Amino acid sequence: MFFILTAVILFLRLSLAFFPSSERRFLHNGKVGKVATADFWFPNEQVPSVRVGREFSFGDDSADAVKQAADDVLDPTYVHLSPAITILTRDSNSHAYIVNVTISDEEYSLILDTGSAFPWVYGDSCSLRACEGRKLYPTGGKQTVNGSTFRLDYPYGITSGAIFQDSFIINNLNTSETFAFGVATSVPQMFENYPVSGILGLPANSPGTVEPALSVLYRSKSIRSQKFTLYLDHIESENTTLNANSGLFAIGEPITELYKGDIYYSELVVNPNNYWLIAIDRIFCNSTLVTFQNPENFTGAQSRSKRSGIIDSGSTFLVLPKVDALDIHSYLPGSITDGNYFAVFCNSTVDLTFELGNKNWTIPASSYLGEPYQEGSKYYGYCVSNIEGQAIHSSWILGDVFIKNFYTVFDMDNQQVGFALKNSNVNLVQNSNISTNTLEATPLSSTTISSSHSTSKSEGTFPLKLHNYLYYLVIYFSLWL
Repeated sequence: MFFILTAVILFLRLSLAFFPSSERRFLHNGKVGKVATADFWFPNEQVPSVRVGREFSFGDDSADAVKQAADDVLDPTYVHLSPAITILTRDSNSHAYIVNVTISDEEYSLILDTGSAFPWVYGDSCSLRACEGRKLYPTGGKQTVNGSTFRLDYPYGITSGAIFQDSFIINNLNTSETFAFGVATSVPQMFENYPVSGILGLPANSPGTVEPALSVLYRSKSIRSQKFTLYLDHIESENTTLNANSGLFAIGEPITELYKGDIYYSELVVNPNNYWLIAIDRIFCNSTLVTFQNPENFTGAQSRSKRSGIIDSGSTFLVLPKVDALDIHSYLPGSITDGNYFAVFCNSTVDLTFELGNKNWTIPASSYLGEPYQEGSKYYGYCVSNIEGQAIHSSWILGDVFIKNFYTVFDMDNQQVGFALKNSNVNLVQNSNISTNTLEATPLSSTTISSSHSTSKSEGTFPLKLHNYLYYLVIYFSLWL
């Protein structure tokens, strides 16, 4: 008699917040340059009724912005591209932020996605069009993690494959520890339009099977804290290569040169999907408070003004439940919709303000105004709205339209997200001694972190009505012969 123990089979299934840009966002019109596909739903255009609500004064909240404008006429602040900091680039359609990572001595371009649970790359057995011409991970001779497989449910399809383990270098931070990541054999068709080899998922917590990259670096003492920051905007540089950047991704403490004033934090709302989810206390269109048709359960009470939002670098726009999107556009005069997508007058001057904790954060009209309709279209004078209504039934997704306006801190240690005004008067400089040695992730040796940063906590928790789910199925099978 002998004992044979088969490998542990672990199946991980996740639903993810990932809404990249779509070319089907124009309202139906045969004269429009980009014609929507046949499977698109085109009811008659609806004109949301204009809403009039309570008006509020924001007091001196604009003072920081005034100071920012004054500072921008001064000499620029120089930021050195040192270890733990890397530049971001964008695809040709400016739909996604891309970062390069090294896996087993090979470099892969991945979409930086704070709405995905873990990293995954295309495997060499993937024969789909999305994998054609891309760097593929060679699985020959490599071992899976206890036979683990995964399935990720994206809004437009499914990614599935096995979980492998290998060396992984992010932002020039090396460690002797190996990282677990997904190797996909099947990916959605939507990835055909992206010049990448997968996703760099950066969750707020561990999904269980795959330890977050920051946690691996922290456990191996390669970094001092489990934090990273995003500056999603072009930074000028005299270096031609660096000047092609679309922003910075830094692991470690906030870089004081990249923001003005204080950082204000919002506590994460506990959720089963490990999202960077925060409470939105109120939303304003200019100074008018937005009220919603559908109430949400907020700290045990029904509210028509409070919502929650996922801070998601992998999504391009603001993605809302359909009814909420209709409500928001009802405060934008003249808006029209076909049910999912909206058009707004291109000369709109209505700003959107989000109250997070005790701080207001404003995104200008220019952020939610997308591509204009062509001359000759019956919608000429309108722009595509970057606020979308989708078949989601819970939290809003605050994508690039929101994040790009601020300097954003993702703090795993303290389970919070922080925002500050960006310093737009910055110049990027190459550091000559970058290497892939194990280094502390203090982004700049010359940077000091202010201890006077304000902390603005969101009150209470937001009970979720997430239709998403996460479950693990572990099967141990023993055979005695």
